[in-house]
Amino acid sequence: MRPFHLSLVLTHACNLACTYCCMGEHHARAMPLAMAERALDLAADHATTATGGMLDVGFFGGEPLLAWGTLVAIAKRARAKPGLLTRLQVTTNGTLIDDERARVLADLGVRTTISIDGTAESHDRARPNAKGRSSHAAVLRGVESLAHAGLLEDLLLVVSRANVRTLRSDIAYLRGLRPRAIHVNVAYESAFTDDELVAWEAELRGVAEDFVTSYGTEGAPRFPLFETKIAAIVNGGLTGDDGCSVGRSNVAVAPSGRLFPCDRLVGEDGPREAPRVIGHLDEGIAPTRSLARGTSAPECATCEERTRCGSHCACANAAETGATNMPGPVQCWHEQVVAALADDVAEALLNGKNVRFSQWLRGTHIVGAREETKRRLPQVPS
Repeated sequence: MRPFHLSLVLTHACNLACTYCCMGEHHARAMPLAMAERALDLAADHATTATGGMLDVGFFGGEPLLAWGTLVAIAKRARAKPGLLTRLQVTTNGTLIDDERARVLADLGVRTTISIDGTAESHDRARPNAKGRSSHAAVLRGVESLAHAGLLEDLLLVVSRANVRTLRSDIAYLRGLRPRAIHVNVAYESAFTDDELVAWEAELRGVAEDFVTSYGTEGAPRFPLFETKIAAIVNGGLTGDDGCSVGRSNVAVAPSGRLFPCDRLVGEDGPREAPRVIGHLDEGIAPTRSLARGTSAPECATCEERTRCGSHCACANAAETGATNMPGPVQCWHEQVVAALADDVAEALLNGKNVRFSQWLRGTHIVGAREETKRRLPQVPS
């Protein structure tokens, strides 16, 4: 059973000016504390009846740490609720994290994801501060504070035209920061050129080679870009949190009180986003209107990769095509390239008799996978 996921867009304001930001204009509207409290209370009630008390609460923005007081108050309120299995998470640019805030986040058990796009040169091309200056050093200070607090879990790199030719070195740089996981998202809003796609694929091949080389070494982070594909093929499809919860168990609350199926679909929370609204806080916290999801592209029905493809992600679809149920050509290309590389990675690690990889495979239930899914990885240990 999935937890119910509540995402609170605490503010539209941000102190960075990322070139690929999906949230539109960074106006000053912030969520009143009373609204955030009401949203949490309603979500807790819904989770109690619908999911047996499993509740995820995510803090989003803009830059959510600009609403630090609200974030802390809601985290404390969530932790004080009895009978709930609650996970707390924040996605932040990291520039406002210092040692004290890192300690508070650690004490409250808030899993923290920092967005950082690699080396200073790559990062600053896409993620300057609001004055157009470098933000990289400020992000690194936040990373270091989290590391000191034992909270350096997740780093998030976004692929855009600014770093598509430097992915291998950028991911190697992030690996050196020693997080527990490096996540990769794609700014499908970007108008990638054919030459950039060629360079991107070459960079991904280098990333795959480095992943094989470093797998299982001391401090090597998880890399879901490949791992999710491997787990999906051996289990017959995406499972658990890997699938899209849009329209099912995920609600994002904007500062206006309007409900969206995912935080990435909130945008500026203006007239342009009206078709994506699924309700209002005054109507309750559960979705009240449906949203098209999955894929309606006819070619997807016969694609070999359909069971582990990201075309289920309504946000990725909307970013490239404007339709939540229609993936675009860049996403299709990327999914197929990553899937093929993930299979190469698995084969190389199995042929190399990597013990740590074999242990991880058993943790994904690969040994009990259906026979038709094992054909892609014929040397699975049993």
